[in-house]
Amino acid sequence: MSPNALIKKFSAWFDERPQAEKFILTGIGLGAVLYFYSILFLQPTREQIGSMERQLETVQSRIDQQMARAAELQQSGVEDPDSFIRERLSELIEEQSGIQSGIQALAGNLVSPNGMTQMLTSVLDSQEGLTLIRVENRPPEALTNTLATGASPAASPVEGSRLSVGFQVFRHGLVLEFQGDFFSTLRYLRYLEAMDESFFWDSIEYEQALWPEARVTLELHTLSSEEGFIGV
Repeated sequence: MSPNALIKKFSAWFDERPQAEKFILTGIGLGAVLYFYSILFLQPTREQIGSMERQLETVQSRIDQQMARAAELQQSGVEDPDSFIRERLSELIEEQSGIQSGIQALAGNLVSPNGMTQMLTSVLDSQEGLTLIRVENRPPEALTNTLATGASPAASPVEGSRLSVGFQVFRHGLVLEFQGDFFSTLRYLRYLEAMDESFFWDSIEYEQALWPEARVTLELHTLSSEEGFIGV
């Protein structure tokens, strides 16, 4: 029996179930899909990126400490604190660069912030049985801290010779709410998972309305080095 025939057979069987049983089966089915997606794909990647972000923050903190140490040496009369500290800073910056590359590799083919809204809504519009209710942007969140670069006219020689070692990663969140039946929702989620451009799934709420309609709220995000808002 072909996959389409199996789906039609299951749909016919499902439609014959009592409404209370449909609610239960819908909740179980959607919960299973989300659980296995989270276990197999979402959680491992999020943990790896989170670990690298913590490493990056640690390295940046150590760079700050070295810069502060150089300023102290200058005030105490050391003739050339920049050369005294330069070798250590170079090592830390190299370590920082490696962590940045790791984060970018893990992010893979993430959709750009500007493209995420358009992609999600255009795919939803093409799916029969689904109606878009709202799209809401979350304010960008900085996941790492950059070091200040440049210097004011009154800055010390150490501050004036700082290297640009900052690296900023922004989390761009989006809330997407739509209405539709269970099978249309499932097709939409599967379509999104199969797309070349990816993003992170944060949560999903499935609130059953008048059968077979339900209201679905997705919370997602992507990462970018740009702070600008996601276009709607």
